[in-house]
Amino acid sequence: MKIINIKGEWYLLDDSSDDIVLTKLDADKTYTVQKKTQKARSALQNASLHLYLSKLATALNSAGYDIKKTLSVDVAWTMTSAKELLWRQIQKVMTAKNSSTELKSDEVTTIYRTLNKITSERYGVSVEFPSTETLIREQNGENLH
Repeated sequence: MKIINIKGEWYLLDDSSDDIVLTKLDADKTYTVQKKTQKARSALQNASLHLYLSKLATALNSAGYDIKKTLSVDVAWTMTSAKELLWRQIQKVMTAKNSSTELKSDEVTTIYRTLNKITSERYGVSVEFPSTETLIREQNGENLH
């Protein structure tokens, strides 16, 4: 959103969606403007992140890629090792943030896409990021791939 002046008249320009909305401001009124920040990672997204990392660890192990084959250390993958050795390394490079608790919602998505692209291209291992829909399909025994 922006406040703009057109020929001496003040307008609020909302260009945050596909539709641009221009609202004339009344000169006799007082307005308060608050900067909206990117929403933080939700509790559900946090749970999905940990579930994704658990599934990624299982998929890498099932495909025969222990940590040694992937990172030169002879240990099977766990959610914690996937988070620390894969997720966090990409997170630090892409966002300069040390903790996933600091991530914004869109940053989680970007890091997931990057990590999934790497594991897909290098190891043939791709894991869908959990969502309510995928969890329901899984619970119903539907094949996700």
